[in-house]
Amino acid sequence: MNREIVENIIRFVVLILLQGLVLINMNLYDGSMQIYYYILFILLLPLRTPPALTMFLAFILGLCVDMFYNTMGVHASACLVIGFARGRILELLAPRDGYDIKDRPTVSGLGLSWFVQYAVLVTLIHHIWLFLIEAFKVEGILSTLGSAFLSVLFTFLVLVLGQFLFHRQRKGAL
Repeated sequence: MNREIVENIIRFVVLILLQGLVLINMNLYDGSMQIYYYILFILLLPLRTPPALTMFLAFILGLCVDMFYNTMGVHASACLVIGFARGRILELLAPRDGYDIKDRPTVSGLGLSWFVQYAVLVTLIHHIWLFLIEAFKVEGILSTLGSAFLSVLFTFLVLVLGQFLFHRQRKGAL
């Protein structure tokens, strides 16, 4: 089996277990902020992953997280949205010459500036969708959006920190 496929399977399982067993219990600021680190799986899918496969994997990822959170499709919905948006975001952030076949969507693969833009956009879309669907009401929309933005901040910081801790740096990166 291809090494990249094995890495992604392991990442999928580890991120679901981390989210469902550890991060589910980390309620910050009276439970209005959450760290949704599991979206890292979608962020780190190879750049050339077909959109249909990305959306399928995103849906399965979201369903697995929904089982831990007992949220009946809320996370699956948010993951589908970012699975769909990922292709457009990658097009938007593509270098002038396009992506190289060896490029990986990581800090070491495409640089800190690119990863920050990419991670912020994906995380923002995911969290706004997730929080609005979870609240499912217009009342208190400002507090819902406030919680979403604070969660984006914390999730983003953990995502970038994880990139520096767990991914090898390429010579000359940054």
